[in-house]
Amino acid sequence: MTEKASADGSPRALLSPNSDTVPPIVANQAEPERYWYLDALRGLAVVLMVEQHLGVWLTALHRLPPGLLRPVMGLNALGGAAAPLFIVLSGVGMALGSHLRSRALWQRALALAAVGYLLNLSCPVWLSPGSFYVLHLIAAFWFLAPAMRRLGDGWLLALFVLLLLSTALVQTWLETPPHLSIRRLADRSLPLWQLALAEGHFPVLPWLALATLGLWAGRRLKENRLRSLYSLAGVLLVLFATTRLSGLWLGAREARRLPVRALVQFSFYPATVAFVLCLGGIALLLLALAAGHQQGRAASEPSPTGLPTGLPIGLGRTSLTVLFVHVVLFCQGAALLGLERRVSPLLVACLLVGFLVAWELLARAWARVRYRYSLEWWIRRAGQLGRAVGRPQDLPR
Repeated sequence: MTEKASADGSPRALLSPNSDTVPPIVANQAEPERYWYLDALRGLAVVLMVEQHLGVWLTALHRLPPGLLRPVMGLNALGGAAAPLFIVLSGVGMALGSHLRSRALWQRALALAAVGYLLNLSCPVWLSPGSFYVLHLIAAFWFLAPAMRRLGDGWLLALFVLLLLSTALVQTWLETPPHLSIRRLADRSLPLWQLALAEGHFPVLPWLALATLGLWAGRRLKENRLRSLYSLAGVLLVLFATTRLSGLWLGAREARRLPVRALVQFSFYPATVAFVLCLGGIALLLLALAAGHQQGRAASEPSPTGLPTGLPIGLGRTSLTVLFVHVVLFCQGAALLGLERRVSPLLVACLLVGFLVAWELLARAWARVRYRYSLEWWIRRAGQLGRAVGRPQDLPR
């Protein structure tokens, strides 16, 4: 839902918990309009992320009944949609945050990169000091965003295609293995540019293509042109099906060779062109459905905190903080306690539900003080020296 801000500039409006966590730069300026469905989608991504990570880090799969192993593994695989959704939404936020000047974006990018490297150091069992994780990717996107925002819609789509084609070429040049293990992703012997470009957790190729897609989609949302989102989602999913069928037609041996493998295989580590086409199409479809749903029904009654009820809004508004805390708590913490892949599936399920519900309730209470001292709050403060122009709408996440 989009919340209409008070236009009278009253102190009550300026203290609304629904506003962004940066104080208005212009005194008595009305609060920005909030796109609640984007926060809800971020919350969905958080749920998928935590669900997958707890399944990988904690669950003793050998203690599952044989008949439940495949369903549990399939459910865990759904978590793979979290990162693509986060990255597309970062592009959408950039389009909606078009009031931010370049200086503010660069300051925030530096702050986010610092958080990323702090996370690297906080979880050495999973990351190395030079790991290129999702926070590093989004920080790189924010650095490039001032130039990318100047591109027209057609040029953005051309850049999306160029990034995908470059992925196949660079993976071929580097002879990227068909599977990148966690140890390989955190390999300290590899140069940092190689991890950042193509062989890290979330390298620029091809993951920047999803942020580019989100930037294009955010413009469509601002113009309320949802049909174009459905159309491009359909095109991407048809292209995905075409690449996968092409791989079957070529045969298993040919499909395993580069550059064909980088085009037709469905792989997360390393991410391939087919993977981006599929998850990019799904992300656009979710965006269009969520926006259309909010337009087509009356707004839900807000809770006492001012947040809509029945949606994981709190998780979405504090997604960066959740990411950092759950990695340190459940990954590094489990390793220190010797609990890696040793916890019963039932207990993991209880931990998952308890953590998500408790955090959502905490975040809704936290909204009363505008998420003060959260990582989101600190990063927004890092960009306060920049000056906004026009009426704020939303901030890139």
